[in-house]
Amino acid sequence: VRIMRAQEPRDGGPPLRGTILNFGSVLAHSPSPTHFGTVAYAASKGAIRALTIASAARYAPEGIRFQLLEPG
Repeated sequence: VRIMRAQEPRDGGPPLRGTILNFGSVLAHSPSPTHFGTVAYAASKGAIRALTIASAARYAPEGIRFQLLEPG
C-alpha cells in the first residue's frame, strides 16, 4: 500500500494506483460441519475476508483496490 500510495494514478478512466489480491476460502462463510480440523482454518480465512473488506473501504478513495478470491 505504501508503494501504491506514492505513485501517480494511471491516466484515463478512474484513478487507479494498483490492486491487491487476497486469497481466502469459502470456508470463511460456509464452514464444513464434518471437518472439525477446519475451525482454525475457517477463522483465519474469515480474518482475511474482514481485512480485505475493511482495506477496500479505506483505500478506495486513493485508487487502491482490494479483491478477494475464495476458491471452493
